[in-house]
Amino acid sequence: IQQTPLFSLRRVLIIAGNTFTHLMRMKVFYFLLVFVMVAIAVNFLKLPHTAGPESVGAEELRMLKSPMIGVMKLFAIILAIVATALLIPRDLEDRTLYTILSKPVPRLDYLIGKLLGVLILIFVGLTVMTILLDAVLYFRIQSILESWTQAADMLVLQEQWTDADRTEGRRELLSHGVTWSLPAAMFAIFLEAAIIAALALLVSTFSSSTLFTVVVSSLCDIIGQFIGDGRDHWFRESRMA
Repeated sequence: IQQTPLFSLRRVLIIAGNTFTHLMRMKVFYFLLVFVMVAIAVNFLKLPHTAGPESVGAEELRMLKSPMIGVMKLFAIILAIVATALLIPRDLEDRTLYTILSKPVPRLDYLIGKLLGVLILIFVGLTVMTILLDAVLYFRIQSILESWTQAADMLVLQEQWTDADRTEGRRELLSHGVTWSLPAAMFAIFLEAAIIAALALLVSTFSSSTLFTVVVSSLCDIIGQFIGDGRDHWFRESRMA
């Protein structure tokens, strides 16, 4: 009798592909449409600022990037929790889980494939939003750079700046535009979402309630966000005592 191997990459990839397709049919990417509309609208808005003319460009770019990166993180975390929490309960409801496991497909392949499908979806979503944000930053910095150059030239003529100050200011301005730091931030967000998705999948293995899985995973994420501040506060109070 031919035994089924405990782990098969082919089976995992098939389950991951089916999971990705199933999540796409749930129209979870409608969130991307909202992100596109917000990003395009922000690109044409004149954001308020309090800085002087020599640093207004950097402040505008910071005010543009910060909320967009926050939206990307929110998208990844919500998708990681909700999409993962729906997988096993929906398979149980549709009774497709029993069909898959009777192939036979080992439970390890099933769980890894489901998690991989969610991670692929999150990665694709973050990649699309990163490319869009890069495009918005590129076109925005072109319009900012012209007005900033005029302000910097005026400061040099008034002898408030030197040529070295202008060069350094331009370098700092460009550092807030399209750089490799944004893909790095996207990858860090993806890793955080992967941990939350794995935790949600773990909870869903012993709970058939989607709401319970979402609540527990959300609480764990919130605790993880504030555990660093709590640790710093505890150490600070200990030193003061």
